[in-house]
Amino acid sequence: MAAAEIGYNKFFVTEKDLKYVPPYLGNTPETTKEVKCSIVGEWPEWLDGTLIRMGSGRFTVPLSEDGSKPNAVLQHFFDGLAILHKFRMSKGQQSLYLPQGHLLPDEVNVNVVPRRGMHIPNGQNPHDIGSPAQTPEKEEVLVHTDFNVLQVCDAKTLKPKRLLTYAQINPELAGYGICAHPCKDRKRGMTFNYIIDPVTNILSIFALDYRSNPASLLWKTPLPCEPCYIHSLAMTDKFVVFIRHIMLPPTIPPTDSCSFTPSMRMTVDEKSGETNIHVDVCSYSGNYIPFREYSLSNVLDPARPYQNGTLVRYELEAVNLANIEKPGRVIVAAAIPGVASELPRISKRVSMQPGYRYVYSTAGNGGPSPGTSVTIGRLGNGLKLVQGAFFGSLAKFDWQTGTYKRWQPPNGDSCPSEPIFIGRPGSTEEDDGVVLTIVINKEGTRSFLVALDGRSFTEISRANMPQVYSLGPHGTFIEGTFGE
Repeated sequence: MAAAEIGYNKFFVTEKDLKYVPPYLGNTPETTKEVKCSIVGEWPEWLDGTLIRMGSGRFTVPLSEDGSKPNAVLQHFFDGLAILHKFRMSKGQQSLYLPQGHLLPDEVNVNVVPRRGMHIPNGQNPHDIGSPAQTPEKEEVLVHTDFNVLQVCDAKTLKPKRLLTYAQINPELAGYGICAHPCKDRKRGMTFNYIIDPVTNILSIFALDYRSNPASLLWKTPLPCEPCYIHSLAMTDKFVVFIRHIMLPPTIPPTDSCSFTPSMRMTVDEKSGETNIHVDVCSYSGNYIPFREYSLSNVLDPARPYQNGTLVRYELEAVNLANIEKPGRVIVAAAIPGVASELPRISKRVSMQPGYRYVYSTAGNGGPSPGTSVTIGRLGNGLKLVQGAFFGSLAKFDWQTGTYKRWQPPNGDSCPSEPIFIGRPGSTEEDDGVVLTIVINKEGTRSFLVALDGRSFTEISRANMPQVYSLGPHGTFIEGTFGE
């Protein structure tokens, strides 16, 4: 094995050894009735809406009803059967609800992202539950993943209702590919994704009108590149940006899929546009794929310190003069060194707008977590990762000044989840609002939903949860009444 491919421990974790994994990577108990959370500090009274998050809710799966067979143990953070969480906030109060059961099948639960629903065609699946919502933006959650499948869940109970593919929206969208983070143009009512034709192996970008009833295909454009796997797209007000990943699709021989090709950035002209495009991403050095480190075996005994990303702004020059027959050049316009970055989020209000200023992200994969009793690396030697958590801290980045602020969970709390910024109604400043994240306490017995001030990036309040929350990679905040 080449040296570049070595860097994570890959061994089988038994159910007995799961007790050494941090509780936020374990089975999540269900909360079948809404529970009011006690508040420490002053929860913002203006914060009115619903936070929906997705976490890996179960890592052990029974293989027999009578217990005669040992449970199957899922071996990777992304493979855990997913569970939706819903937090309802109103007038300074906070409540938690988790559904009974988990979203199935587990293939659907890899890198899932909750989104508000859109009108979808009536299904013919006899296993569908209930009827399509008349107002999906208030009654349903649409769950995306890195596969050509969509799962519809009830916004009130969070229970699954339907499972469908993009081909049921339009037959031209049969195939594989699809990223878990499709771009969404809220002004035009459009969403963008990619698809790989199973016959021709051609990769195409497509646009959906999600406001039409049912949702409809607007256009589909092939790209002049080899098929690949990607997790997200990028876009401006005038362009959709496709970032060709180094990972190849699973249709080629397994030995070939371990090879790497340079990343390419391509643009699809949605309408006549500006000269330069900035694409902000968390970049990792070399050809090492960070998700390999997220195997539970490597969480128990890291082979080396975890890889960390850097927030980098790339620039595509003179796209309006580009020759699509020749590769162009990408330059580094800016970067913010000194702190790691992963799971970046910005204010929804500045989505697709040039010149936005602030980014909020986790800071440090396997980062230091002073005082915690539920560290990662408990079966290691204690030196490759010292007193670390899966995510160490949070950071607020400022593109204008090139600086950052960092928030470290206090008192032994650890592993803050992806930060979500919610702007204060009527505010004029981009960072006037709160940042929501979830941490686990020092002993690993319960979690807290923490609210940070968007400007000072300091804690202003927290809600005590009745249990440990499973670490969730993604979530969304929906203002106003939803799922009630």
